[in-house]
Amino acid sequence: MASPSSSDTYEGTDRWLPRLLETGEWSDCKIITATKTFNVHRCIVGSKSTVFKAAFDGGFREAETGEMRVEESERVIQELLELMYCVDPSVGPPIVLDGTDASFASEAEHRIDIIVAADKYNVALRVDQFNPCSTISNIKEPEIYMPLWSRVYSNDASNFRRLRASVVDWISGKTSEIMQSEVAWRTLHEDRELWQAVTQLLEERNRPVQGAEEPLESNSPQDGPEDFVETPRGWSESANASAG
Repeated sequence: MASPSSSDTYEGTDRWLPRLLETGEWSDCKIITATKTFNVHRCIVGSKSTVFKAAFDGGFREAETGEMRVEESERVIQELLELMYCVDPSVGPPIVLDGTDASFASEAEHRIDIIVAADKYNVALRVDQFNPCSTISNIKEPEIYMPLWSRVYSNDASNFRRLRASVVDWISGKTSEIMQSEVAWRTLHEDRELWQAVTQLLEERNRPVQGAEEPLESNSPQDGPEDFVETPRGWSESANASAG
């Protein structure tokens, strides 16, 4: 009898892992969200996540009960498990957005939640698969997109740190628009680390190239971040006070 080829073996593995997640067959532990219980397998989730391994194979209550309650949503855990069970992302239902700011914001929040959860449970993922930046950049209203950019920039998860330069670059090109919204401006101004990164980038862009003619004198103040991003009139004092 001929032995199976490597391609046959791979295709078989590619099929049975997702099927185990779908059916829960031979499961020996549970991951419980507020709305759904997932029947999973210690050998799989433990091999993909050091956190799940410690929970189900250590001296914790979860190892005795075989159950682990999590605070993440059903959808977030579903997608994390699909990563661990090697589910092909192209076979799932397509993401349908209606083109409104609300739909883009909801999808961006979900992608951020997945990256946060992956970092929390130490699950490997490809950032480009869940990158929220492309979704946030479709949002038109500054008061909606600015809190999302701040959340991406300020999170300390390693996958978010890789996105920080893109966040700063995008915001630096939208400062005039952001100034028109008090909510958006406050959000940027109160996130001191992001604020400083944006103003530093704008300073570098405005710095004259060596050997070039000196730029015309600016009417902007010559100290503080407002050199590079003008504070909107009418509420600059309260904005500065809140950031202080």
